[in-house]
Amino acid sequence: MFNLTFLNPAYLWGLLAAAVPLTIHLWNKQEGKIIKISSTELLSEVDSKQTKTVYLNEVILLIIRVLMISLVVLIMADPMLPIPQSSDKQLAYLFEEELLADKSIKTIADSLSQTNEVRFFKEGFPQYEGKFNREKHEVPDYWQLISDFNSVQPDSLVVFTAARLQGLKGKRIEETSKSTHWIQVNKGQSISKVAYAYLIDSLNTAYIAHSDTSTLTFSKLQWVSNPPENLMIKGDKVRISKQDAWTELKEMKPIKIQLVYDQEYYDDIRFIEASLSVLKKGNTAKSFY
Repeated sequence: MFNLTFLNPAYLWGLLAAAVPLTIHLWNKQEGKIIKISSTELLSEVDSKQTKTVYLNEVILLIIRVLMISLVVLIMADPMLPIPQSSDKQLAYLFEEELLADKSIKTIADSLSQTNEVRFFKEGFPQYEGKFNREKHEVPDYWQLISDFNSVQPDSLVVFTAARLQGLKGKRIEETSKSTHWIQVNKGQSISKVAYAYLIDSLNTAYIAHSDTSTLTFSKLQWVSNPPENLMIKGDKVRISKQDAWTELKEMKPIKIQLVYDQEYYDDIRFIEASLSVLKKGNTAKSFY
């Protein structure tokens, strides 16, 4: 039993228009008036077969009119039949092996493996049986693995991946007919380093780069005498942690601008001075004194 749906069901109210031809037909079916005449000598008898033929033609015409109106309304309602789903359609989950080092990801994999097919997202797609290699893993060749999806039995795949740029090697070889849903997992590995640092007069400024598997952002720190706690200072050098290389705190001389103008441009000069003042103060800088 199929379930017919409509994209524009409001148009189905137009089916009420199919009652118009039916109403006209029934209205014309009313009995004719009786006219009394003195003699029937000059009247000829009507063939009953001809009367039945006329009645049949009217019924056929009525059905055609109703069907035409109904067809137009159904086309406007835009009917849709659901795509039949095979009962034997299966679903498989693929996990990039390095993600299983995270306890929360491994818990998901263990739970799914009880009722579904779970495999490793690497060459050969080996079956996951609750154990994995805890040693350092190489980033798999994503394009090659996608080309090999057709060798996996299930029709639909859910892939948990770290989505590393190193995995996009070469050219994609072959399209896959599998229905694939990708879930990018951010392992939470974040790196923060001093990207650039400089000194203007007594104001120190450092730009910190924050990078993880999906984003790259920058923050700005400023201080005069007391540096922020997350920065290490050694002379004219700064860094975030002991593992990082020192970044030189370069001394920069401020740019001095002298504006010369006619009195008629006084309003324009005020606007320029306000703009330069904003540039000098900076925007979302965090200062430590």
